[in-house]
Amino acid sequence: MLQGSLIYTDMHLNRYWRLLNESWVLAHGTVVALQTGDPAVAGGSSLWPIFTFGFGFVFAFTQVFGLPFWKKISPFFRIIPVVIFFAIVTALCGTVVQGKEPGQSGFSRMYEMFFIPAEEYMMLLFSWLFLYGFIRIEAAIIGDKRRDPNYEMSPLKQAFYLAGVVLIYALFVVISYVWRFAQGSVMILMIIFVFIFSFGCCITVMLFKQIMGPHRKMVKSSCVDCANHPEDDKDVSDTQTTVGNENSGYVTEEF
Repeated sequence: MLQGSLIYTDMHLNRYWRLLNESWVLAHGTVVALQTGDPAVAGGSSLWPIFTFGFGFVFAFTQVFGLPFWKKISPFFRIIPVVIFFAIVTALCGTVVQGKEPGQSGFSRMYEMFFIPAEEYMMLLFSWLFLYGFIRIEAAIIGDKRRDPNYEMSPLKQAFYLAGVVLIYALFVVISYVWRFAQGSVMILMIIFVFIFSFGCCITVMLFKQIMGPHRKMVKSSCVDCANHPEDDKDVSDTQTTVGNENSGYVTEEF
């Protein structure tokens, strides 16, 4: 919720803050799996390797490379986080991790490191499809209003969008509570759970975009609008500056 509330602020453009948000689940997932695991369900408290290795995989292969210093050094150094990750997994499987069946070693569970990444990358694709669909719907509803520099959203509409965000967050809390009583495979339930939350987060992104998006009098889109209206795609002059950082899709209008 905190990360979502900052999505259209400069704070969210800080790469170190984003990495902290993205990787925090590594510690959170491990601790929760150790504390709340039911010994009678799918290995019980021994579920922690799924979350530790899974989110560690995502961190080593994806998240850590969001830091800017990687662009300043040789690409060959990018193998270092991956090597460290596999070394840690191998060491833990050989010492701490226990097999699910008697006589099995911890190495028999190394394949579990792929569960979380498979789900994460699948949700990335679905989230992209969700947002693309929402953007097309938004374009069809708003139309040329978004290109009108004098267009201002009424306070009533802003309150409506904000109420929608609060409602979705409230539903997240309710669903999280009800989900405790769900029966079935842990992995299948987790995939469905993440799918629901991903869909809800995509909706909140679009709602926040309406409330907190770049001011229409100050910025213009440098991607979507220019693609749809090539006649407006002009070179950015030296008097223009970028809003946010290199991740921003907007540039300031010339004054």
